[in-house]
Amino acid sequence: MGEGTAFLRALQVADGTLPIGRFAHSYGVEAWLEAHPESQPDDLCELVRSTLAASIATLDGAAVALAHAAASRGDMGGLQQIDAALTARKLNESARNASTLCGRQLALLAGQLGIGEVVERLTVEIEEGARPGNLAVVEGAVGAGMGIARDETVLIAVRGHAAAMLSAAVRLGRLGTTRSQALLYELGPDLEDCAATAAGVSLEDMRATLPELEIHAARHAYREVRLFMS
Repeated sequence: MGEGTAFLRALQVADGTLPIGRFAHSYGVEAWLEAHPESQPDDLCELVRSTLAASIATLDGAAVALAHAAASRGDMGGLQQIDAALTARKLNESARNASTLCGRQLALLAGQLGIGEVVERLTVEIEEGARPGNLAVVEGAVGAGMGIARDETVLIAVRGHAAAMLSAAVRLGRLGTTRSQALLYELGPDLEDCAATAAGVSLEDMRATLPELEIHAARHAYREVRLFMS
């Protein structure tokens, strides 16, 4: 496979219109914005920046990197361990549901693309309920199966999370589309740092330390009116 093909596949995976259901989740942003009615775009940018540093880099991003390595060597048992560890470290139910629902959709999509044996086996096991199927684990396996390098796969994944948070704010009417793109561009160095940190986190050291957003995400489930599932 040439570099051009790998690049095109990376673009496809990074496409915000990829039908995996991410649009249905705000990852706690909806509840956070409700609790901070006077917040400005820069405040939201800082929230995303904090999430990248204290949660994505050391948890989901790390899981992507570990899953890519495991899938590259055909280690299904390793993927199972990463999946279980990631589920155990997601503190609230809405975060777990968002991760597994989107992960299952990505696995189903990947299965239709015929990416490779590891992804096919992973998809079957997710459908059978033999493993949680967290999004980060599926992203890592899919990246490996598509021939996308590990670092690029992690970078795509962390960018997707930041983009999803900003997109949620846009649909909630708290951020303009142009400003959203400007913030995502501004976050470039943070995304790069996030991916670099994720690549060095071991399975035992996976963790998230962002209690404020975790609390808002947990409260989201009890709101009477809400636009997003999480």
